[in-house]
Amino acid sequence: MTDKPATKPQLETFFGVTDRGLPAVLNDLQIRPIGGHVRWPVVWKALGLAAEQDPGHVCELKHPLMTAGEVGDLCEVTARTVYRWQTGVGLPDGLPSMPKAIDLSAGRKDARKTRWRKSEIVAWQDREPQPAYARAAPTFGSLKPTP
Repeated sequence: MTDKPATKPQLETFFGVTDRGLPAVLNDLQIRPIGGHVRWPVVWKALGLAAEQDPGHVCELKHPLMTAGEVGDLCEVTARTVYRWQTGVGLPDGLPSMPKAIDLSAGRKDARKTRWRKSEIVAWQDREPQPAYARAAPTFGSLKPTP
């Protein structure tokens, strides 16, 4: 992919963190910037996607991830309701379970770094099929498949 790498300000916007929070997110995702830049395929791979994506999805995958508050604003509910929906509690009638959240904290408890892709939330809300992004292949010899 001949795309320009993401700069520090672009990564801050993408992950929805401040300049002080970005190093922790990059460390948790095991992303090592080179010269203050990170190639987008490296970011996608850290988030469980394949490095090579359909060219039609590349623009969507560079859109900033959404916080629970932003998802709540889009769905006209509170962030607390979004977190409840994530666990399957109180979903509006006819809506399937929410798209899987992206954990930017590498599983740390109560880290408050849960994010969602806007394209997935919009498709879920409109009851349309989820975007089909290429997923990373499971590690050779893994006992359970990656989602």
